[in-house]
Amino acid sequence: MNRQREATRFALDSLPDEFETFCKENRPDLVASKVFAQFGDHYRANDEKRVDWFAAWRKWVRNERSTTPRSQTAPGFSVPTAAANSMPVFVAPASDPVHHEASKERAREFVKKFGRPKASASVDTSAKG
Repeated sequence: MNRQREATRFALDSLPDEFETFCKENRPDLVASKVFAQFGDHYRANDEKRVDWFAAWRKWVRNERSTTPRSQTAPGFSVPTAAANSMPVFVAPASDPVHHEASKERAREFVKKFGRPKASASVDTSAKG
């Protein structure tokens, strides 16, 4: 007889070892205890049921946004290599409406401090017709 397991509400109060291990091995950029707190809050608040809570955790961890900064420099800037010129390079961040105004302000500050960036040598800006 093939009997299916019954779905249950989230009832874990602490981070199980297997949950923490999975997170550390698959997403070392995350802090397992913080992700677990968000995971538990979400499922408690929504009163959702699951048959396999470990499977739900694995999916949650895989889909979680990284908490590690992209670089140690200010957002929107990167430090050039020694082979490049010594002026910082402005890097436009990915489209994000929440940070759009801050990105525009960083670009204005960059231009004030360093002037307008020169076109890359690999970009042909001449009009051909």
